[in-house]
Amino acid sequence: MHQLECKKCGYSYSAPTTANEIYICPKCNSYVGCLCDYGFGPIVPCIIYHGEKEVARIDYRNYTKYQLKSDAFGLDIALTKGYKNLEVYDEATKIITDALKEKSHEQMREC
Repeated sequence: MHQLECKKCGYSYSAPTTANEIYICPKCNSYVGCLCDYGFGPIVPCIIYHGEKEVARIDYRNYTKYQLKSDAFGLDIALTKGYKNLEVYDEATKIITDALKEKSHEQMREC
């Protein structure tokens, strides 16, 4: 576990450390950062964390493409971006942050 701080809202929290991961703030649902082996090795599997909770994973699809899977959001999406400049991480982060925002809006409507 290591300590993270969201640059958008200032919230501090602990999150797991693995080989490749993307961190999303559990308070404001914004991208916090990532840790990965870019330039040194494979960038997948990559776990996407919302706070301490694993909400999605990026894996290989046919060894050259990537797949985003999330049981939490019922997603199984073939990603279109690639390894270069971690574009696949940006694509997956946008999908998951949009899903988190939609879930948050749904919860607010239920209240």
